[in-house]
This record gives sequence, structure tokens and C-alpha cells, in this order.
Amino acid sequence: MWQKRTMYGVLCALLALVLAGCGGSSGGGGSSPKGPVTLAGYCDASQKFAMGNEICLWADSKRGEGYVLSTAFQWTLLEKPDGSDVSIPGGWGPGTLTFTPDKTGVYRVRVVGDAGNRLSDPVDLEMEVLPWSGGVPISTPDAIRVTHFELAGDGNGNAIAIWQQLEQDENFNEVMRLYTADFDANNGLWGPAHLLSDDTGNDGPYSPQAVLHQDGSAAAMWLCYDGYAPELCAAARDAGSWSGAEVIETYAENNRISSAKLLLTPTGERLVFLPTQDGLLGSGTLFQFSEGTPSWEEVGTPSPSPYYSAIMQVEGEDRLVRVDRRASYYDPDDQAWVEFGDPIIEDDVTPWSRLIEGDGAGNAMYVWVQRVSEEDEGSQYHYHFYSSYYDGEEWSDPVAIAQDARWTGRSFLTFEGDGEVVFWRFIEEDPRKLWRSHYSDGEWSEAVEEEAPLTPLHIVSRSDENWMVIGSSGSQTIMGPVNRTGV
Repeated sequence: MWQKRTMYGVLCALLALVLAGCGGSSGGGGSSPKGPVTLAGYCDASQKFAMGNEICLWADSKRGEGYVLSTAFQWTLLEKPDGSDVSIPGGWGPGTLTFTPDKTGVYRVRVVGDAGNRLSDPVDLEMEVLPWSGGVPISTPDAIRVTHFELAGDGNGNAIAIWQQLEQDENFNEVMRLYTADFDANNGLWGPAHLLSDDTGNDGPYSPQAVLHQDGSAAAMWLCYDGYAPELCAAARDAGSWSGAEVIETYAENNRISSAKLLLTPTGERLVFLPTQDGLLGSGTLFQFSEGTPSWEEVGTPSPSPYYSAIMQVEGEDRLVRVDRRASYYDPDDQAWVEFGDPIIEDDVTPWSRLIEGDGAGNAMYVWVQRVSEEDEGSQYHYHFYSSYYDGEEWSDPVAIAQDARWTGRSFLTFEGDGEVVFWRFIEEDPRKLWRSHYSDGEWSEAVEEEAPLTPLHIVSRSDENWMVIGSSGSQTIMGPVNRTGV
């Protein structure tokens, strides 16, 4: 019996080959239909796979002579990040699929086409969703190049951006104009760009600064020129209207202007600190904007430098606090700085690259770089980050942060709502790479490396686990705020 079945199978195979060679049994010389073959891709070729961005995928049948066309497609979600609630409707339907990622990580989907009683081979698409959402341009279309940008928040999720952009005037001359724009946390949208200065003349390394109060008042400070002479200009905004640009300092040395600092007190006083004539940060002059005048008026000489400062709570009141080895707060009534608390840093230690940020609830984090010696390497010195946390009453003992500070570029501090602090460090060799460390319960986590979408960057907190950055998108002459959600 086995031999008969085997022989029968061989004869059937030979007959099939003969029929195939003769064009089949139909006698017409035609070939069997091909396919169906499914093609798939992204609805937008420039699709950014990021948090909050809807992902759109399409599927279609390969067309051409002899191909069977699918009339329906089925999508299947093969892989998604842990904790993701994303789901894809089952069943057969048209070729378009959309979904919005709710977690960062890899999403992998499969699509199959149906042509009646024949299915296509499956096609898989894999997408890695990054933690940063896509940028929204806020500069004007006239920009040839965007430069010198900063971002400031009010602690409630609102923000103000300030930047310069190179344009052509009506005579086709290149001018450097200064703009601001506001982000409204209520609707999640940026307002239109506001022209603050028609031509700053500044194409050097000095960035403008801006501050934003919770009542909507704001101030800006920037480098301007009278011919080739550098000057320091400032403006303030009240009730939605900007004052005219005012020259605070004329014919000032570059080292003084580059070290000037724009400040905001909890009660809304807007201050400009200008260092002394020698350009050192130790002391200088304070100017305060007066709504009644309205103008910037000198309020104290000499003044200790508030270059490293933040708003935090001292003795039950919100204060503008400056830090060095010790902390002191600004008393607007006496227009003076008052020391408080124990010394933070020992007298024989010189703090460099200082950074301080408050959380709006009375707490603050102070980070600095100091030189340390390694006992097992003789007299060789290393530079480490250290921090001290203020809990509304006292400063903690200094805590070391793991990474060596020598290769670090710009650094930022942001707060999460549960008291956790995030320390961001940018790598000079690759400005889009950053390290992120988290501080909780008196300790810093190991740094996590990730790549940001814009370069260079400035970061402010918006809400719990949600930050905003601003920067250039590379070859495109735009700026865009980019939100990052999650860790």
C-alpha cells in the first residue's frame, strides 16, 4: 500500500510539472495570479515618534499585472512598552491605522492583507517612541538664522521665550531683531512673536535674559549697541504692554555686560545687577524697574552679587536668595541683602559653576563644582559636582554627585511635584547628548544618558515629570519648545 501511494504521489508531481511547463491545464497559456502583496509605511515621511504625537500608518496592495488586490487589512499590535494602555481595534478594515503612544519605548505592529480566500505575507513596522514630543516653531518666517535664546517659567506652567533672529530689512540689509513669545499653560499654546527691539546689533556670544512673574508681568534684558559701543538695554511688561527699551549702562566693558543678571523677586520687583567696573562678580549695582516712572532706577551701591540666585522661602516668606559659601536674601524694603542659616560651603573651598533653583514651595537645590584631590593619585585634582538641599528651614550637608564635572557643558535644575529634583548636564562634545540625575531622600541616582531633539537647549519645569526645552532645530531657522513627559 505504501509503495502504491508513493508512486501515485510521484506521478502527480510529474504531471504538475508537465502542466506548468505547458501553461497549465487551461490550454490558454496564462499564468496563475500573483499575490496579494501588502505594502505599508507612515502617513507622514517626517513623522516624529514621540510622546503625545499621533502615529499614522497606511497599508495598500502592490499593484501591477497579475497581482491580486486585497480588499481589507488587519492590524495587530505585537509589542508595546511595559505599562502601556495602547490597543489596536481587531478585525478587518481599511488600510489606515492611527494610535497615540502613552509610554516611551518600542511599538511593533503587523499588517496582513485579505484578497478573498488568499492572505498576503505579513509586514511588520517597528517604531521607537522617544520621551520628547515634537517641537512647535515660534520664530517668525522671516528668520534667516535664530540665535541667542532663553526660556523662563513662572512656576505655574506658563513660560516666556526670548530670542534673536537675523532678518533682512526693507533695504535688504541684515538686522538682528529681538523677539519674545508667551506659552499659556491653560491651552498649551504659544502666542505670537512680539518684536521687542528692531536691531540689537548683537551677533556676539551674549544671550538675552527674561523673567516672568505669576501675575503676567515680565522683564527682558539684552546687549545692544550704539555704533560699535556695547550698551545694556532692558524693558518691562505690565498689563500686557511692554515699556520702551531703556539703556541702563552706556559704553560699558564687555566683561561687565556679559556678567549682568536679570532678577525677579516674589513680590514682582524686577532687578538688574551690573557688576563693578572691573567686571568681577563680587559686587556691583542694582537697578529696579519702577512702574510709576516707568524706568530703571539705581537702588543700591555697592551690592553683593546675586548672580546665582533663586526664589525660595525664608522664615515663612518667599524671598529672592543669593548663594555663595553662605546664603542671603534680598529685602526690598531696605534694598539690602541679609544673610541667613549656617554656612553651606567651607571657607577653604571655592565654589565654581554655581546653580540654584527653587520649587515654588519654599524648597531649593544648590549645586556647585569644587576641586577635590584623589589620595591615590598624588597631587592630581579632579572637579566634582556637589549639592545642598534647602527644606524651607535649613541647608543639608553637601552631597557629591557622581560624574566628573570637567567635560560638562551647560547645566540646569528642575523640580518635580513630589520634591524630587532633576539635574541636567549637557556634554560639550555633543550638545544634543545630556545626562539626567534624580535626587530623592538625600541621594542622587546614577546618571542616565539620552539624546534631546534640539541643540542647544534651555530647560524649565512645567509640571510633575514634564519639562520644556527650547533650542535650534539645526539646519531649520526655527525655535521650538519641546515637552518631555515621563522618566
